[in-house]
Amino acid sequence: MEHVGNFTVKPFTKQRKNIALITQEGNGNDHSYAAEFDVTIARKNDCSFARKKGVDISFTGWIIKCISRRSVSIKS
Repeated sequence: MEHVGNFTVKPFTKQRKNIALITQEGNGNDHSYAAEFDVTIARKNDCSFARKKGVDISFTGWIIKCISRRSVSIKS
């Protein structure tokens, strides 16, 4: 194939090299996870526990704690 027109080849600037490096590092790292839980019973227990103890509980925090505890016991 013949080259068409006049052109010059210039090395990438530092910024372009950094962009190329970041792009290469990001390839193949598409990790995303999803999970679905039925929290109906847990929500009822959470509310009744909070009422009995007179404390405020973050449901999201409690769920994260439960999931992380389960993850640790599975890995062990």
